[in-house]
Amino acid sequence: MRGAHAINFQWLVTLRWGAIAGQATTILVVDRLMEIALPLTPLGCIVAVAALSNAGCEWWVRACLR
Repeated sequence: MRGAHAINFQWLVTLRWGAIAGQATTILVVDRLMEIALPLTPLGCIVAVAALSNAGCEWWVRACLR
């Protein structure tokens, strides 16, 4: 992947980091502030998998941009 495609992919990865942060924030606000019981373990696993896959994508796009 080179040039414009790598830059576009980098933007997608950045947007995904924002989405992951939003998901984690929403889960914490609903659970802690709104005191609505949520299944935190499965939700945390989903957010963690998203973060790990995004970290892999981040590593890959940085390797391609070198």
